[in-house]
Amino acid sequence: MEEMDLAAKLQKITKMDPQALGAKAVVEMATIEGARALHMDKEIGSLEVGKKADLILIGLDAPECRADVRSVCPIGLCLEGAAT
Repeated sequence: MEEMDLAAKLQKITKMDPQALGAKAVVEMATIEGARALHMDKEIGSLEVGKKADLILIGLDAPECRADVRSVCPIGLCLEGAAT
């Protein structure tokens, strides 16, 4: 999660545009695009039948959540530092 956050912030600073790299693009970079870069997109990188997957559930109402990922997934994305 920290790497995704950093990638988005760096793009926003570099481009001087607060909307330069949105949450959806960051999640795609970390999942399916990363799998494509490794030539493993047939096995990992997206939630599909037959693919290996890890699933992260994030409560968007938690104060630890800094990213707005509601447009990416209604379930969410951000547990780092949260009590379980």
